[in-house]
Amino acid sequence: MDTQHTIFSNSMVAATGCPKAGVNLEQFNSLGLNALGSSTRRFKTLWFKTLWFNTGTQCGLACKNHYIDFSPTNDSLAFIRLTQVQQFPNQIQRHELGTEEIGLTCGEAFCNPDIIAIMGTILRRGFRLLVLTNAMHSMLERKNGLLALHKLYGQQLTLRVSMGHFEQQLYQQRRGPNAWQPVLDGLCWLSGQGFTIAVAGRRLKGEEEQILRQGYAELFRRHNIQLDAFDQRALLLLPEITANCASECA
Repeated sequence: MDTQHTIFSNSMVAATGCPKAGVNLEQFNSLGLNALGSSTRRFKTLWFKTLWFNTGTQCGLACKNHYIDFSPTNDSLAFIRLTQVQQFPNQIQRHELGTEEIGLTCGEAFCNPDIIAIMGTILRRGFRLLVLTNAMHSMLERKNGLLALHKLYGQQLTLRVSMGHFEQQLYQQRRGPNAWQPVLDGLCWLSGQGFTIAVAGRRLKGEEEQILRQGYAELFRRHNIQLDAFDQRALLLLPEITANCASECA
């Protein structure tokens, strides 16, 4: 188990096994201590440097080879709401959990109607914020709110754009035939506005990392996207998710 990162969501499936059950840090703290049999201080130190929320399972795309069946119609995880998020900063402070960064993962974060307010709440409390997004229509519909947050918080906010491959054909095989231009438009807009951005790509079986980074570097250069493809923090290359990925990637 990775004791540096814990994934939280409004459903808390990992903690409760129940898609509709809510849980707060006090409840999870109790569950974790019972399971780990460790002291409160040790548990706090190891588990909460980065705290993740799942903002919901709806997404504008229905991708292949994703770890959850995100789609425009999948609402098995209801959108997390602002009122649910607001309780966590106080609990983090009260329990001295040492959280430095909060991440928002999702189907598509910007499908959540509360997303700008949620982001503002997290940033105002001083946390670094990492938002995973496909940078498409839902994000661009909220560009005014994003620009306002960027003006106030600058590099405290990072948007990591999911871009499965630098080749259009391979990207569209997984994201759909009309997905290429929207992700480029969104990524170019973010870069042009000076946001702190990163890209998450996929490394297919047999592909060499250096060749992938060169391919992304050329794509970024061609579209004037201000990212260093050879910086592992700016371009994160993840293994392809398949039915056998647990054994293949071990």
